[in-house]
Amino acid sequence: MNKLIIDIGNTYIKGCYGNRNLYGVQSSAYSKNEFKKYFKIFLGKFVKKPGSVFIITQNIYLIPLLKKILYAKFGNIKVVTPKIDFDYPFKVSYSKTLGFDRYYAVAGAYFKYNTYRNILVIDMGTATTFNLFTDSSFKGGMISAGIPVSANVLSVITTLPEIKLNKVFNLVNSDTKNAINSGIIYQQKYFIEKVIASYRKVYRNLLTVITGGGYKYLLNNIEGIDVYEKNLVLEGINFIINWKYAEK
Repeated sequence: MNKLIIDIGNTYIKGCYGNRNLYGVQSSAYSKNEFKKYFKIFLGKFVKKPGSVFIITQNIYLIPLLKKILYAKFGNIKVVTPKIDFDYPFKVSYSKTLGFDRYYAVAGAYFKYNTYRNILVIDMGTATTFNLFTDSSFKGGMISAGIPVSANVLSVITTLPEIKLNKVFNLVNSDTKNAINSGIIYQQKYFIEKVIASYRKVYRNLLTVITGGGYKYLLNNIEGIDVYEKNLVLEGINFIINWKYAEK
């Protein structure tokens, strides 16, 4: 089944075609005030008409608008908005407020690494989340501010300047913008390393899997990471769709 998968996050729209595997992955930032415009631009990156479209969004009020735009572009196609299944293919020991991004990140790790009893999935997006899978169940974890949010908050609630984040960070910086950039990135680095160490004290043979756009600022600079998965959420969505909606 040739399908188009679209994941609408807090600041980015991501999408790809999918069959057994993913291909044609695209990602674009968007403004919530001009979402319709940005979504149309994003869809323009996908020329081939899919057999069906699967949309993941936490904002259910967007769904009618999304369907209208999709129908206008592709015609009368099947549009599906999957829901979280709290019992299959793995059990979710969490409240009904669980975000789709966390569920599908864990799903991606589950399908790829389920030979491990304990898996910690770290997603460095708008928020940095820690998601523990153990004993065949997604138990929960933690949510904290991500790198872009931390930078934005400093500029909003203090007199410090706005900065454009970059991958260069040092212990000693001779100007304010570089000092902010380095402080935010080091804070995230040491925070994540300490959290990993804390989990490993409790859960033996823990596999740590990291994903999310924020990891680009710290690539290969976080101790304790076992695997980096660039498109883990999209892969998780694809796995669940293939498992749940497979054509008989």
